Amino acid sequence: MQTGSWTCIDGSRAVRDLTLRPATALSTTSKAPDRSRAEMAAELAPVEVARRLREEPGTILLLDVREPYERDLAAIEPSLHIPMRDVPARAAEIPRDRELVVYCHGGTRSAMVAAFLEAHGFRSVANLAGGIDAWSVTVDPAIPRYD
Repeated sequence: MQTGSWTCIDGSRAVRDLTLRPATALSTTSKAPDRSRAEMAAELAPVEVARRLREEPGTILLLDVREPYERDLAAIEPSLHIPMRDVPARAAEIPRDRELVVYCHGGTRSAMVAAFLEAHGFRSVANLAGGIDAWSVTVDPAIPRYD
């Protein structure tokens, strides 16, 4: 398994084979990669995740892939914190007995991590649509928003 810094991925092939590319290798075009729905993890709305956490406690594990300084600003609890760059090396720490809902600030990094986990055998993985920012707006306004 590769380790190292994660960067934005400029093509669907990179998601499938998990090639980590240096920032200089990224495309400068603004066109989004063309990925089929089958290559991407499911997305769950914050209100749906909140409902399931309330009604089905213990069946979902929230995985926070933000940087430590972001977690210091705001967090959805309870959740497991593994920064995105550490996920490949620490994947064994992530339980496989529950559905995973991965979150970041806005949903982009967590979508990449969710795809990575699915590609490495995690069976039930979803991305929190809109990340913690959407959670703060739609579920819990007590969680601070940040830029």
